[in-house]
Amino acid sequence: MMTMKVNSAIRWAASPVNAARGGAPTERWNRFRLLLLALCFGAAAVRAADIPVPNGSFESPAVTPPFPVVLDIDSWQKTPQPVWFDPQAFGGITWDQTMGAFPNTAEGSADHITNMDGAQAGYMFALPEVGLFQELSATYEVGLSYTLTVGMVSSASQVVPEGSLFELSLYYLDGANSPVTVASTPISYSSASFPSLTEFVDFSVNLGEVETGDAWAGQNIGIRLLSTFGEGGIWDLDNVRLQAIPEPATTGLLAIGLGYLSLMRYRARRRHS
Repeated sequence: MMTMKVNSAIRWAASPVNAARGGAPTERWNRFRLLLLALCFGAAAVRAADIPVPNGSFESPAVTPPFPVVLDIDSWQKTPQPVWFDPQAFGGITWDQTMGAFPNTAEGSADHITNMDGAQAGYMFALPEVGLFQELSATYEVGLSYTLTVGMVSSASQVVPEGSLFELSLYYLDGANSPVTVASTPISYSSASFPSLTEFVDFSVNLGEVETGDAWAGQNIGIRLLSTFGEGGIWDLDNVRLQAIPEPATTGLLAIGLGYLSLMRYRARRRHS
């Protein structure tokens, strides 16, 4: 709705017709129209906008038969192997194999994920410290807030145990190149939160408005998907997306401008009639 109003206001304000409709002084009216155009274009520039997350749906590289998965996921990095992990304790599975991407099964199959974005999704073992992360080229901008959303579900073949924990987070790298979390959301697996094994459920983490004094202002945005507690099972992940949202004051300013426009047009129509 707001997008439609902005576009309509821009088209009307830019039109050459009736610049001084109803006897309004042309010079004053033109100044108002220029101000309105500036307001509309400025507000349009800071409307909620999607920030690209490279390979957010884990489509690259494509899984090539006969292999069931790919282990190296383009644009994503894997958390390093912790000292406690012993492949022999997990049937010879290496740390690298605890994360990867897999293709959806054929439509109509009992384990086909109905709302997968694309043909593939990511997977992560529900073990502590298993994680995927990446730093984006986009930066935390002052005056914007951010929402990271990820689709999640338990693997149908290796169901995540009740009580397993996962964390979505946004971070930045400090002067020592160490990740510093700025916002996070814990997720606990339960049948109530995940009623289906064939449909992703969206979970989000929200970062409030970035202010000038924040240490992360101007820093590259980091995204982290991390299993924090569990003893088995596999998380499936898909459609990682990030949105930047302008501060409420900007939207309010646009609303005031549009309201003033409506009032001016109403008065002009009354004088004209």
